[in-house]
Amino acid sequence: MNAFVVSGLVKRRAELAGEIERAHEALHKMVLDLENLDATILQFEPDFRVEAIKPKAFRPPKDWSNRGQMSRIILSILRQAAEPLTSRDIALEFARILRRPKRGQGKMLAPDRNARLLKEYDAATQKGEAVAALARRLCAAGRELGNTAGAIETQIRKLVKEREKRERAAAVEARRWRMATRGNRHAACARDPRCAG
Repeated sequence: MNAFVVSGLVKRRAELAGEIERAHEALHKMVLDLENLDATILQFEPDFRVEAIKPKAFRPPKDWSNRGQMSRIILSILRQAAEPLTSRDIALEFARILRRPKRGQGKMLAPDRNARLLKEYDAATQKGEAVAALARRLCAAGRELGNTAGAIETQIRKLVKEREKRERAAAVEARRWRMATRGNRHAACARDPRCAG
């Protein structure tokens, strides 16, 4: 058993020593690059004090959670494009998407967007248009209702499901109320001889 443990530890030590050597080589290369930069700066400005340049520390970005967001947005733009796009067109569309106000349940514009989606859905169902076709049409008309046709379709289906759930709950509550008031009315009629029912 000890032989397995020792062999694993030896293997890990060899890997770590190799990483240290690579780090030393990379550090040596960076020191040489720094010396070359200093010499180049001094060629253009002999009186410049290169020691006065403060090292710039690496600070990870605050939005690590958004890593890959740019790639996803660009790929979405390319998927939705009806024709080939230049890099300028992609950049303009990307900037427009990033400038658009954020949408979500907690945001101010979400109820307005949700109402518009439900209104479009109701009109489309009157015409017999499928939800997927409606989502593609809305996406082609502009991105204010969602980034992609898939996102719009998902949001419409979610809103319709929530509305149906609210309507069912309201119908159950109305039926309970009718049942409760009907029982009271019959009890009152039983006591009152003038009641004809």
